Amino acid sequence: AGGAILFPSLAALFGLVLRGHFDPGAATVPPHTPTAKGIVAASARGLLTRTAAALLIAGFGLLTVADAGWAHAIGVACLLAFVVVAFLAVAPTELAAHDDAL
Repeated sequence: AGGAILFPSLAALFGLVLRGHFDPGAATVPPHTPTAKGIVAASARGLLTRTAAALLIAGFGLLTVADAGWAHAIGVACLLAFVVVAFLAVAPTELAAHDDAL
């Protein structure tokens, strides 16, 4: 019975958002075509973060699930690589915040 009220309301809100009528006072933004250099620069920080997360998951999985010695060696290498990549992902932001505080 609740779905009879919920689903039409959600459909109406979704339609308003897709057509842009949800916020009629918002300024329209002209279309922007990103360049390849801009895309790489914007995704570089996100790439380091995703790589660090993948290394953490792989290292944890290989050390806890697998029983082979080679899997443990790869898991330890993944965790050590995670430490380096995570530091590189976080350090520029922290250094910039530290420089701004001075």
